[in-house]
Amino acid sequence: EKYYWALTEGVVSPPIGEINKPIAESMTRAGTMLIANRGKASLTTYQTIENFKHFTLLEVRIHTGRMHQVRVHLQSIGYPLAVDSIYGRRESIAITDIKTKKLHLPKYQTEAKPMIDRITLHAKKLIISHPVSNEIMTFEAPIHKDFKAVLDQLRKWAS
Repeated sequence: EKYYWALTEGVVSPPIGEINKPIAESMTRAGTMLIANRGKASLTTYQTIENFKHFTLLEVRIHTGRMHQVRVHLQSIGYPLAVDSIYGRRESIAITDIKTKKLHLPKYQTEAKPMIDRITLHAKKLIISHPVSNEIMTFEAPIHKDFKAVLDQLRKWAS
């Protein structure tokens, strides 16, 4: 079982759901994927962890392992990752994207520096069965500090 945390654009509705759409490689954009009838069966489930004014933190589970599956599936239902230069709308999040009122930048700085400039997807948990003993093993990864910083600012200014 593979679980991810995904920070998406918009307030996801419904808050719990399933995305069951076939994914295929794009024939026009090398290295990218898309929803297509000719694609392979792909299943993703999600549930909302936390809502913000213009973003949602989801726990996402992939039941199949297609390239870019989470990114493509979330985009297909209208909620791309908050930062995703291929399938989303933006390449970074700065404090000005979260706190829009009464923000004072340092002198001579015309725009805020990005808080995160990579895809807002975190591989949170992996559950496997040991190949010899069949013992169920769970591995969890702590959230990276840039992702945590964005969540902290969203909780402070956009809840």
